[in-house]
Amino acid sequence: MANYLTLNEINESCVEKCIKLPVIHNKDWWEQLSLDVFPEPVRLEFDETIRERMPVEVKTHKGIYMFFIEPNHPFKPAIKHLMYVGRTRSGRTDFNFYKRFYHYVSCIGNKNEKLNRQLLTNAWPNYTFVYFYCFDNKTDEEIEYIERELYNKIVPPLNNNFEGKTRETRNLY
Repeated sequence: MANYLTLNEINESCVEKCIKLPVIHNKDWWEQLSLDVFPEPVRLEFDETIRERMPVEVKTHKGIYMFFIEPNHPFKPAIKHLMYVGRTRSGRTDFNFYKRFYHYVSCIGNKNEKLNRQLLTNAWPNYTFVYFYCFDNKTDEEIEYIERELYNKIVPPLNNNFEGKTRETRNLY
């Protein structure tokens, strides 16, 4: 079992900041999303074994991944919070799904990581899931566009590379 950072440890490593994770629900931005239908995702629980449990058919594929927090509330409907959107490239580059997650796993228990990575990988053990959407039929440029559209229109709280009006929503650093 991994030694996740506690919320106190995360706060101690960033004492000068007040940690806030604002959620932006701007229906006008959502309605501007003009993306093709997404393929069915592969859903994986995020923990120190994610790379070992990763299906072979997605390890070196390109696409979009999203970190979700899925609370286990005792009521319906189920609630999922999109926390972060990222992308991968195909092949054996450092940007494929398998290799990207080496870095995320190394953030577990690591106080020297950036605050957003500490939160993403430590704050919600057993409730953090990664959804991978394979886009092998798209170019890297098309996938980069999809990623930008998603984080600029949905504004996940742990992304920070925003453009235009979205940039004004907040800055974690």
